[in-house]
Amino acid sequence: MALVGNKGEWSEVLALFYILSSNVLHATDFKFEKQSIESSPVVGLERKDKLGNFLFKINDQIDIYLNGKFKLKISKAEFSEEYYYLLNELLKAQKTSFLIPKTESFLSRIGITSLKAPSRDKSDIILHLKDIFTSNIYKVAFSIKSQLGHSSSLLNASKSTNFIFRVRGNYLVKKFHTLHESLDCVTNNLEYISTENPTFLANLQFIDNQFDELLAAALIQYYCHRTRSCKSVVEKLTQLNPLNLLNIKSYEFKFKSFLRSIALGMKPSTPWDGKDEASGGFLIIKSNGDMLLYHQRNRNEFEDYLLNNTKFETPSTTRHKFGFVYEESGENRIKLNLQIRFI
Repeated sequence: MALVGNKGEWSEVLALFYILSSNVLHATDFKFEKQSIESSPVVGLERKDKLGNFLFKINDQIDIYLNGKFKLKISKAEFSEEYYYLLNELLKAQKTSFLIPKTESFLSRIGITSLKAPSRDKSDIILHLKDIFTSNIYKVAFSIKSQLGHSSSLLNASKSTNFIFRVRGNYLVKKFHTLHESLDCVTNNLEYISTENPTFLANLQFIDNQFDELLAAALIQYYCHRTRSCKSVVEKLTQLNPLNLLNIKSYEFKFKSFLRSIALGMKPSTPWDGKDEASGGFLIIKSNGDMLLYHQRNRNEFEDYLLNNTKFETPSTTRHKFGFVYEESGENRIKLNLQIRFI
């Protein structure tokens, strides 16, 4: 079967080629400036495929193993050539999804049959990094985020990310766009009840026992006041203090913790134990094809990046069943959906 994908999906292959040809990654700050003094040598790479698990050992050449068995050896120069070819194809691509026959032929030679990691995984790739001070080698899982195509989502919309509000008074909104046209009335008449999915509620309360209430207040800011960026929403909550917190700086601290949890491991419909899946952080593919690393061990920089580069977004109201007033338990209610995307 031919490999067809969008820019984001092909970017996972681009990341593979980049790392194997350069075998070093540089850290970055939230403004995407390369931190040349902080680099991480990569000595190995693991990637899941439909056929099993690939291991790439980086030496003078790249030794490739599939399910523990040696498969073939390819030079770094060849991976570098494939990287620049694929980057050029992605930069000039106009269609949403497309074939790249030359790259597919190279992947077939390796044995790779899929462009991206399984969607159930938070991590896309596992790197074997060498500590430049101790020479110890450790495995770290990363999620790949590409700026080459459409902005990727941090938290995907689903029915599990619906928040339920009580509509006080005789409010007769039937269509979601009417909600935006009645900002003041809606804002003053919405009262948070709970999340639609109890598992998501439990996960949020794992972060903080009031965090679902904080997100409900954030959704009101977004839907009713059209405050879109996560940073702006947090600033507005800090100003209004809807939860009457003693320390208003808690809004930013808690929201950053939420973004970090979503980025590294939490899923709305799966019980969460606080452990990270993408334990390393993010690999960012810039619009010019350069690749930088946000390592979550640099927690402050990583959380600053998440807060400064994400926004709320409105998904399909019909698909996720929200945005209209309905009657339940003798009262009017409305659901608002939470989706967060990179800017």
